[in-house]
Formats: sequence, C-alpha cells, structure tokens
Amino acid sequence: MAGYPAPVTSYTLRSASPAKTRTDAVVVGVVQDSKGASIAPGGEDVAKAYGRKLSPLLATLGVTGKAGEVVKVPTAGTITSPLLVLVGLGKKVDATAVRRAAGVAARAVTNAATVAVALPADTPELVRAVTEGYELGAYTFTAYKHDSKKEDTAAADVVLLTASARKKETVTAFEEARVVVRAVAGTRDWVNTPPGDLTPPKFADAVAEATKQLTKGRGAPKVGIRVLDEKELAELGCGGILGVGVGSSAPPRLVELTYAPKDAKAHLALVGKGITFDSGGLTIKPAQSMGEMKSDMAGAAAVVQATFAIAELGLPIRVTTYAPMAENMVSGSSTRPGDVLTMYGGKTVEVLNTDAEGRLVLADALVRATEQSPDVILDVATLTGHMVVALGDRVAGVLGTDEIVDQVLAAAESAARPCGPCRSPRPCRTGSRAARSPTSRSTTGSAGAEACSPRRSCASSPPASPGPTSTSPARRSTPAAPGDTPPPEAPASPSRPSWTTRGRSPTEASRSDSAGRAAPVVEVRAPASLETPAAKAGRQDVAGRVASASERVETSPPAARGAWVVAVTAAMRSSTPRVAAASRPTAAVGRVAPVVEVRAPASLETPAAQAGRRPEDRPTRKLYLRSSPEPPDRPGSGT
Repeated sequence: MAGYPAPVTSYTLRSASPAKTRTDAVVVGVVQDSKGASIAPGGEDVAKAYGRKLSPLLATLGVTGKAGEVVKVPTAGTITSPLLVLVGLGKKVDATAVRRAAGVAARAVTNAATVAVALPADTPELVRAVTEGYELGAYTFTAYKHDSKKEDTAAADVVLLTASARKKETVTAFEEARVVVRAVAGTRDWVNTPPGDLTPPKFADAVAEATKQLTKGRGAPKVGIRVLDEKELAELGCGGILGVGVGSSAPPRLVELTYAPKDAKAHLALVGKGITFDSGGLTIKPAQSMGEMKSDMAGAAAVVQATFAIAELGLPIRVTTYAPMAENMVSGSSTRPGDVLTMYGGKTVEVLNTDAEGRLVLADALVRATEQSPDVILDVATLTGHMVVALGDRVAGVLGTDEIVDQVLAAAESAARPCGPCRSPRPCRTGSRAARSPTSRSTTGSAGAEACSPRRSCASSPPASPGPTSTSPARRSTPAAPGDTPPPEAPASPSRPSWTTRGRSPTEASRSDSAGRAAPVVEVRAPASLETPAAKAGRQDVAGRVASASERVETSPPAARGAWVVAVTAAMRSSTPRVAAASRPTAAVGRVAPVVEVRAPASLETPAAQAGRRPEDRPTRKLYLRSSPEPPDRPGSGT
C-alpha cells in the first residue's frame, strides 16, 4: 500500500567543482544565445576544462541549448567524471527553465550509481527548483511491476553542486524542497494505486498509517486524525457522502486531519474530493472514460499530503483538512436519478445525474469545514470535464473570491504549475435567477461553480449535464415559466447538419459581455424560388420558434438576453434536420438547401459588433447547411 514514501536515493549539497567531482555522470546546462550555445552558470569549470575545444565540440554535436535537449558526451578524461550530460535551458534562465531541465536530466541519466548536477543554483530559489525538478523528474511507480528492482534505474546518490552550499538560506531551501517533493510523490503514489487496492476504507487506512509515520519520534510534528465510518456518517447526517457510496461494497469514509501549532497566525481549511473510483453510478460513464477514473481521488490525496508538508515544515498555520472518500459504483442499492438526499446541515438535494457525485461528497465536507470558521477554505477536486474543455488537460481552473484566486495563482506560478482563473463577469447572488444553474429545480439556487457564468476563458465549455439540485422534500418547485430562466441548449448531435459561415462570423465580435448581450440570432429567411413545399413548411416552423424566442429577447431584462439568444439558437438547431431533409438538391429544378439569414436587433449588438459591420450592410450574415452544396456567389449577396 502506498503511504508516506521513504526516500530511496540520497541527495546532498556540495560546493565542489563539477570538473573534479568523482561521479558517474555530471549534468551541466546549456543556454541558447546569439552565437549558438554556451555553458550555463554552474558549469564554468567544465567549460574551462575543455577550453577552446568546447565551441567546436558543441557545434559538431549539433547542440543548440533548446529547452528539453539532452546530449551525452564521453569526456575521455577531460574532466574527472566519465560522462558529461548537456541539458538545454532555452534562452532564459529562470526557476521554471531550471526545474524542467533538472527533470529532463533525471530521466535521461539512467544506470548511473552517482550523479552530480551542476545547473544554475546560485540563489535559494534556483536551489529549490533544481531539487524539485530532479527528484520529481526521477519519479517512477513500479510497485506493481513483476520485477520492480530491474525497473529501478535511479541513481543511488545525487549531488547538487552550488557555490553557496554552506549558506543557511541555501540549506533551508534544499530541505524545504525535499519535504515538498515527498508530499508530491506520496500524492502520485496514491493516485497511481489501482482502485481495487485503494477503496475508501483502504485509503483511510493508508492516510492513518502515513499520519502515524509522520508523527512518530521525538520532535515530530503533531497531526491529529479522525476517521468517520459509515455508521458515524449516518449519525451526523452526511447524506451526500453516503448517497454516493451506497452502491459500493466498500463503504465510504470521511478523514479529518488537524494541525494546530501554538504560534498559528491563520486558519486554513482544506477540502479534497476522494472518489476512489467513479463509474458514473446509474448514469454510467462510457467505457473509454473509465480508464482514468481511479484518479478521481487526487483532490483528497493532495490536501492530505499538503497537510503533512505544512506540519513537517512547521508553518505557523492552523490547518483542518477534510477528505470525503467514496466509490461511485453501480448496483441495486445505488442512488437513483430523482432520489433526494439530506446533506450534512439539513439541506436537501435532488439527484438528476449520479455522475455528478463530486459536489455531493464535497458539500458535506465543506459544511463541516465552515463550522470551524477558518480564514480561508481551499477545495481541491478533479471536476469538471467542462474545465478540461475550457483550459485543457494541463491547466487547473481556479474559482473563488478575487483576493484568494490571485494568491492561489501566484503560488501556482512560483511552483511552475499552470493555473487559469475562471471568474464570473458579475457577482453571483444566491437565489437570483441570474445565478441559478440551468439544470436546477431549486427555489434557492444551486450551489457550486456551475451557478456562475464564466468569462471567455471558460466560454467554450459545453452545456452542463443535469446534476444534483437542491429542492424541498415537501414541495418540488415547478420549471421556470417562459420569460424567466431560458432552457439550456442541447448538445449538437453528430447526425445533425452544422452551420458554416461565409465571410466574417457575427459571433467573433458579439460574444457575451457584462450587459448580457450575445451573438445575435433572431430571424430565419429563405428565397422562395429555391424551396420545396416541405422545405417551406420546415422554414415556417423554424421561423415561428425563433420569432417566439426573439420576442423574449426584446422583453427580457438585459441580464437574461444573452441566455435567450442561446435558446433561439437551440430552436433553430432543433428544426434544422427537417429543413435539410426536405431541401436536398433536385436535378430537375436545381433546388438547394435554403439560405438561412441571421438578423440582429441593434439592442443585442456589442459596440465591437457594430464597428465590424460595414455601414452599407444591415446586421445580416448568411449561413448554409454543410449537408448541402453551397450556391455560387452572387453580386449583392453579402457573402
């Protein structure tokens, strides 16, 4: 079982010369410059040992210094070490470049018993970067290999060379980096462990064992732990955690950690999602989406190991950590769509999508966290898929109050961990229609990030799938009447024809802004000479739908107009197949799919959209269905 990992490779600081260090390999950085490539700071003694032969050697080997480049050079006695490893740093030498170069070197140097690393490390920041980069770059998970010893090619001894090795601040940076690395490696070990070996009870046991190892011995930090089983969760009324885990033979757990130093200057609450395996429940995931679902507990692993690191570093911060753990499985006892759960604190939630389980377990933990009145609550979770669509799979999204978001982003930048802010263009008000999730049936609004309208960085996210929503067990509120919250746009089906534009798209300059204005789509027209009777009937159906929704656009308050424009688009798409099917090209008369004309009322246009429109044109763009051939350009067509 993965726990708090014990170091296998020994790391030490020295101030020796890389040209005279007796190791199997020496790592030196190479920087790109106007003349080609040159040895980076830290490797000056190596450059001096090669003398005038160095530049021709680098040119012959094709060394450019590009970031990620690795070139191995047998030294033939020029320096004491038999192997020189040149690692590219790029054009700029900073902590991020050094950290990445160290990681590349760790993966490139194999089967060497001892390695000396002479990358730029003349400041505590760079020492921390070299240490973290090399150790994390050398990380491997071989616990389940048939012969893990053969798979282990890491060096037994790694020496970090820096002229400031004996300075107190350098030693402190080195030791702190090693603590952080152990926490990150422990998180990775838990995430990589197969889900059958890390069920909620086993995960809780692993955390308890890691806590025991951390707090053992004189002078060790004091970290308290409490593990709540399913009976205690039921007594507390944690319906979210129990509702997610009820379908699994492995019952859920809630692990609570506490670290309270006497000189604490702030109180931090950490909450991490711990779904040890997510099948989606009865709203089951596709098979291709389950392979990585053992990592759905990464949030819990991260906050637990962060607590260990804070305690080991002795930071003057009081920390209370909550790690709800459950396995979202399919069985006869699984929570069903339509079930109503009573959360910790008494709030009731109707479950519409059992694959939206993260918010359920986090809700119980977050309420318990608020009872401690912390200064800051940080919630770490692997949700949702929409964040991946908006920011990609290498950038984490950060949501919250501006002050805390800025602090998290600054910390992420210093750790070379890319994060992207996802802020609402206007404050969300609990209970307001503007702040309500499109899938909510609640009269009080739905909790969570789904209630916020993201900025452009998140605007590419697809519509959210129906998830759990808050409701009253005594009375279920009815769907909103027309003119209130508009219906969500249905995801486009692959079988439906999609839109394409000729010329500039009206959406380029008309994306939603703080006034609620959006890309205008309000009217549909088609030349009668090109239509079949069936196409005409289909067009009239589309026009009727759009006209009805367009009326809502004009009569709705500004904050709701952008949402109604989405409803107009949905109305057009819903009838598009009918129009397309009846408008196939006919050889006898040359009929084609009707031209769909998009008109925009001035009240919906942004200033940028108005400026982008030519003065002689009305706010019109013509679209064609991809399922039919496009007619040739005609004078005055506006295409």
